[in-house]
Amino acid sequence: DKLRSTEEVNLDLERAVQMRTADLARKNRELAETLDKLTRAQEQLVRSEKLASIGQLVAGIAHEINNPVNAIVNTVGPLEEAIGEFNSDDPAVRIEAAKDVRDMVRVVQRGAQRTKAIVTALHNYSRTDEESVVDFDVDRSIDDSLELLRHLLKLNVTVVKKFGDVGRVRGHAGQINQVFMNLLTNAAQALAGRENAIVTIETTGDAAHVQVKITDTGPGIPTHVLPRIWDPFFTTKDVGEGTGLGLSIVHELVERHGGTIEVATELGVGTTFTVKLPREISALEPRKRATGESGLPKR
Repeated sequence: DKLRSTEEVNLDLERAVQMRTADLARKNRELAETLDKLTRAQEQLVRSEKLASIGQLVAGIAHEINNPVNAIVNTVGPLEEAIGEFNSDDPAVRIEAAKDVRDMVRVVQRGAQRTKAIVTALHNYSRTDEESVVDFDVDRSIDDSLELLRHLLKLNVTVVKKFGDVGRVRGHAGQINQVFMNLLTNAAQALAGRENAIVTIETTGDAAHVQVKITDTGPGIPTHVLPRIWDPFFTTKDVGEGTGLGLSIVHELVERHGGTIEVATELGVGTTFTVKLPREISALEPRKRATGESGLPKR
């Protein structure tokens, strides 16, 4: 009887272990599926934020393209007339016509180059490259962002570029473009209507890392707001001016590249965001946020 009782207990234990193991396996599968869904949702959120930012830029970009296109259109008619004067019997008329043609061709060339620069910058920014890792030039990425933001920066903002010829980085070019675009957009919006508005962009690098500092002479970030700037959907902007995702996604994209982002701010003086990226993207585990003694989020 004791032997049968022991056998029954063992069987009960085995059944309980099997049931528990099956239950754990099921929950593990559910967790894996949930994680996969969350990852896809996060990637979709990044793409959606980029599309939203492009939508906000459309009016300004259209205006920027319209100017050189108008210059080309308005030059075509006079250019055709000048070409017709080549048939004149008067040598002086032909010489003057040749001079006019050269001047008008230069106008067309400048307009075409300006339009091409805008379209190229927009193409570089809007591309999706979640899976592709490429070599790209950091300074060129910043220039592309500045090209698309010219309508925001040209009115009252002086842009100072201190590029250190840092060279190329290996990673997701489109994602890093999005980082620079969001930071520069924030800087431009912080300077709206301010006198002596300056955005300074400084790039430096060594064999292992590249560092980009974006500084504005805006109002600075209030102390009570600073701890929340990285939170999704948190924004101090008016309705329609921001999604509240910009800095949150900036942090996520920098972290994906194994980089860090820090902020230093002073009320009435301005704000500096410092992005540090490795020369080559690494598959690092996402690091949790830490708060330093200054109270500023560090990454």
